[in-house]
Amino acid sequence: MIKNVLLSLLSVSLLQSCNCADTPSNNTQKSATTDSQTIKLSTSKNTVPMELAHEKPMTCKLTTPELAKRKTTIIANIKKLITEKKELNNGFTYRFDGTDKNINLLTDFIKTERQCCDFFNFSLSVNNDQSVWLDITGAKGAKTFIKAELEL
Repeated sequence: MIKNVLLSLLSVSLLQSCNCADTPSNNTQKSATTDSQTIKLSTSKNTVPMELAHEKPMTCKLTTPELAKRKTTIIANIKKLITEKKELNNGFTYRFDGTDKNINLLTDFIKTERQCCDFFNFSLSVNNDQSVWLDITGAKGAKTFIKAELEL
């Protein structure tokens, strides 16, 4: 009995002091992680696993005409510059010549792309062999989205 009360107090304390995630508004499930376990409190049967609560919906914020224009301008320019493409488990990596012009173009691409497709992860690597690699990755479905929507 005392152990359960202490565990409940610890749970409440952890939930108040850590970066805890609330699930969608219908639910009141909260989670806190200690070194040895995850404590979940729920007052609803309609709970969402916490790992899903952090995933963003995979939808581009651009309108269809805006996306079409982006594909024929910025994305088309980037596609022309790709010298190698490799498939990753959760996305793709693209090799470019390591010119300052390409680095600037890629950083501008990342800055704008993260605004409309904020579910992607971007990684830009400038290597000593004068190459630049851009990784575009994300949650399950990101690879399909890259192929279908970005056509990269």
